Amino acid sequence: MTTDEQVINDVIVSEFLDLHLNVLRLVLKGMPFDEIQIELSEIFHRFNYVEVVHFTSLLSFDDEGTLRGAYPFSPTKTDHRIIVKGMGSGYAMCAVDSLGVASLFGARTVIESKDALSQTPIKIVVDPNGLDAGSYSDISVIAPKGVPEKGKDEVYDSAVDSCPFVGFLTDAESIPEEMRSRVTVIPLDQATEYGRSIFSRSAFADQLRAAILPLVEIYEVGSLPVELVLNRILEHQTNPRLRAAPKRDARRLALNELMARGIVLRLNGNGQHTGHLALTDKGTRIVRTFLL
Repeated sequence: MTTDEQVINDVIVSEFLDLHLNVLRLVLKGMPFDEIQIELSEIFHRFNYVEVVHFTSLLSFDDEGTLRGAYPFSPTKTDHRIIVKGMGSGYAMCAVDSLGVASLFGARTVIESKDALSQTPIKIVVDPNGLDAGSYSDISVIAPKGVPEKGKDEVYDSAVDSCPFVGFLTDAESIPEEMRSRVTVIPLDQATEYGRSIFSRSAFADQLRAAILPLVEIYEVGSLPVELVLNRILEHQTNPRLRAAPKRDARRLALNELMARGIVLRLNGNGQHTGHLALTDKGTRIVRTFLL
């Protein structure tokens, strides 16, 4: 364990995750996010909840502040309906997200979806310990290759940039020739493990730490070179989506995330180090939330 890891309060991380999982349960039940904010306003304020989940991409909002993704759940209808034993029903953001729900809550989950190309209905049952892949040997997951290009001040957002294009497939041969260079086909058992690696409680904790640790270093020193911050982000990164991206794309996405979300600013001129990053007030609040 590094010095930076030691300054993060494990109790606060655990309490934050308790809050986040409670929010996800309410989203699954169909409660609007503005009502959730009112009901949980005191604890939201205590943990700087909205700022943290916006920065870490645990939740996705549009420019008007409307919730559009509460990974793995969608507040609006998608092609992937899920029925979670003992909790109710709702929708997942994409095929992989639906496969991760059982691991998230330790509950048997029924997925009612359809083939992304033929629209043939698909039904999959996932238990917390996995699924019988042999029962679904004809099903796989189709997803776009690579990461879309984004403008300098734009943030990569799975809710609009990836999720709508990740679906189930019953016949890999049905992919049109002109699409084949742009998509990848993932065996169902691998996609299920991918969902588990993103949405288990331990995965959420790892993702949270990976996002906060580079900010802790900036906070402790005052400012750090851009290249060092990017190296730290990639070093700590546990999110499979970012880890799977080519290094160049991952570095670009990571810096865009920090800049566009207002977490860091560049120091230039006036005796400051050009090419260094410092925390904004928002970044400082996020870090202090999790310090010992």
